[in-house]
This record gives sequence, structure tokens and C-alpha cells, in this order.
Amino acid sequence: MVEKYRYLDKLTLEQIVLEHRILIVNDEESIREMLRINLVMRGYDVAVSPGNEGVHDLVKDFNPDVVITDIVLNVIDGFELCRKICSETNSSVIGINMRGIDSDMLECIEIGVSEFLNLPAGVDEILARVKAVLRSRRLLKNGKTFKYREWSAI
Repeated sequence: MVEKYRYLDKLTLEQIVLEHRILIVNDEESIREMLRINLVMRGYDVAVSPGNEGVHDLVKDFNPDVVITDIVLNVIDGFELCRKICSETNSSVIGINMRGIDSDMLECIEIGVSEFLNLPAGVDEILARVKAVLRSRRLLKNGKTFKYREWSAI
């Protein structure tokens, strides 16, 4: 089952900008819901999926800017999902897991995942990673590059 939420209870349309789309893929409902609530409250357009076979179609239809996905899913292979998203879409991927195994992080880096987090991680850290990925996407989209400055000794 896939659910899409827009948080407009306490906010007017003028106060909220649903500029960025985030897809959360996790087979643990409590993690999905925690991430969804925190992202929606900050103005993101959020869709969630428990990580079943329909997630590939959801990625194509929802066209998220960022996909936050567990890499250890019950129904589908999380690494394969990351690989497909990275190679077939323009979405950035933030991989998360609870195993704490370095080889998982290394495989995600090889696949092209933008960020990787071992859980438990604080909500603020997850949100900061989302912002960092979106900032990187915006800089790349606008053709900006980082320039190093030389600093003289004080």
C-alpha cells in the first residue's frame, strides 16, 4: 500500500511550499511515519511505501527529488532498488539501515547513493542530510561549482 500525504491542517497554502518531493521506502511503519511527519511538517511533499514491488512504479509516477530508503527490505532487495533509482532516474538516494555493517555503506557508495546513515540516527541529522542532498542537486542543476579560496596565514 502506498500513501501520499499533504500537511495542510494548520498551514495555509501561502505558508507552505511543496517544492521538493521526498519518497520514503521502509518496511517498518514506525520509521516511515516518523520520517513522514517530520518532513511534511517542514513543507515537503511526501509519499511513502513499505518497499513492495510497486515502489518502482511509484518512483516513476511521483518523480521524487530524494528517496530515503532502507537498504534491508523484506520484499525487495534494497541494494537493487538503490541501483535502479540511481541509474534510471534523476532522484537522489539516501540509504539507511540498522545493521551497522561497513560493507553496506561501501556498496551504497559504489551504487551511487548520495548519503548513507546507520540507524538509530536523530531526526535532525536525517533532515540535515535531506537538505544537503537538495542543496547539492540545486548546485548541480544550476551548473555551479565549488571554488577553493586561498587563506593567508593570520
